[in-house]
Amino acid sequence: IKIEMIQEIIKKYDYFSDAQIKNVCYTYPTSQGANVVVQIECCNTQNDYAWELINVVFNDITFIRFIGYGDSIGSVIDMAFIKNEEDEIVFDFFGLFDADNQTLGENPESDFIIRCKKVDYQVIEVYK
Repeated sequence: IKIEMIQEIIKKYDYFSDAQIKNVCYTYPTSQGANVVVQIECCNTQNDYAWELINVVFNDITFIRFIGYGDSIGSVIDMAFIKNEEDEIVFDFFGLFDADNQTLGENPESDFIIRCKKVDYQVIEVYK
C-alpha cells in the first residue's frame, strides 16, 4: 500500500514543484516510533492546479535531518526527491535535479530529508 500512496502523492502534487513548507511538527518516539507532520502549500495537478494546504504524515522515522534558518520555516521546494527503496521511504524536500540527464536524485547536503516506513497525507484546505 505504501507504493500506491507514494505514487498518488507524486501524481497529484508533481514532486511538490514550487510548493512551500509552512510548518514542521516532530513527535518524540512512542511505542510506534517517532512521527513528523509537514504542512505544505502546493498545487494539485488533478484539480486544475488548485492550491491546497496538506499535511504529509511520516511515521516510523528511521532518519531525519532538518536545518532551519532564523525564525522562518517557509521554504520553497523546487522538486522533492521521493522514492520507496527496499523497506524505506525517502522524502528529500530539496532533491538534486541533473539537467544533463533529466533525473532527480537525493541531495547528500539537503536541508530537509526524512526516511521512514510509512507515509500518508491529509488535505486541510483547498483554496478557490
